[in-house]
Amino acid sequence: ACGVLAAALGTGAAHLVAAIVSPPASPVLAVGSQVIDATPTAVKEWAVSTFGTADKPVLIGSVTLVTLLLAALAGALHPRSRLASTGLLLLLTGLAGAAAVLRPTAGNLAWLPALVAAVVGVLALEALVGRLTLPEGTHGRPDQPGRRRVVALGGTGVAALALGGAGQVLVSRSRPPTLTLPTAADPLPPLAKGVDLGKAGISPFVTPNEEFYRIDTALLAPRVDPGDWSLTIDGDVPDGFSLDIDELLALPMVERDITLNCVSNEVGGPYIGTARWLGVPTRELLARAGLDTDPRDPDLQVLSTSTDGMTISTPLSALLDDRDALVAVGMNGTPLPREHGFPARLVTPGLYGFVGATKWLTRMTVTRYD
Repeated sequence: ACGVLAAALGTGAAHLVAAIVSPPASPVLAVGSQVIDATPTAVKEWAVSTFGTADKPVLIGSVTLVTLLLAALAGALHPRSRLASTGLLLLLTGLAGAAAVLRPTAGNLAWLPALVAAVVGVLALEALVGRLTLPEGTHGRPDQPGRRRVVALGGTGVAALALGGAGQVLVSRSRPPTLTLPTAADPLPPLAKGVDLGKAGISPFVTPNEEFYRIDTALLAPRVDPGDWSLTIDGDVPDGFSLDIDELLALPMVERDITLNCVSNEVGGPYIGTARWLGVPTRELLARAGLDTDPRDPDLQVLSTSTDGMTISTPLSALLDDRDALVAVGMNGTPLPREHGFPARLVTPGLYGFVGATKWLTRMTVTRYD
């Protein structure tokens, strides 16, 4: 119990500190993200098909359970070897620190939450064991003194929940800046009357943003400041370039109704949706980079990169033909929601999301699959 509560208190304190300095560096999130990165694609697809949108809570719960079991072992070791007990807690927090620091977008203070977890966890374990150990020569039943145990254990548990809860409140309340979307140079007319049948069991033609499915590898949706964002087009192009958000929004925009579908979706499943997207056609961006290769070459791809390091390979031909693939900034008349890629994402009609729908897009590199 002492080991579990000490780890919980350390993790709660670390989550609060992470909410202030770097939310992705929270120990459980950092370790969970590394687990996702190291998991083979086939296993990820199995997780999505088995757990659906609950895949992330299942992963976080699994990481938390393993952590608490090892923390319980640290508590059990303490009476026999304080060194071994402390070493196990430091190993746990050290792994969390390494996971946070090794993230592609790790900030300068990514190490701080793990350090807080280590200091608070070790001190809490020492304090709890000292508080609950009967003085030498004291006679009484093993559960004496009962009030001391209840206050120490209960108080630590409440403090852990309070710290973690405060951190979660800070994370959930922090909202990214928004954008003022330009008017489309090539707008779509309003949907024809009767497109939505209004029948029970049949979804509307356009899926509302709040109901649009979300399947990705980000345990915490990146918070991207548009003022710091840029899109780079590079690789096997003669005139690679970068755009900031104002330069992207100044380009001629088009509106397109595009359906996205997850590779794990079954017929009648929930992981499919249609939105009216506002963006710049990818073929225009690639033409600006002076692309001079044969777009029909099946060995050519565009490797797109997210701000959190996620990469996706898309056939070059799909980004140059008349399907109107977009670098999108708007979704159903509003700026992209943070969970759907704010401030810009890739949308490729006709391809599953995991090969054509990079969220939080920051780079598009023309290259070959080999």
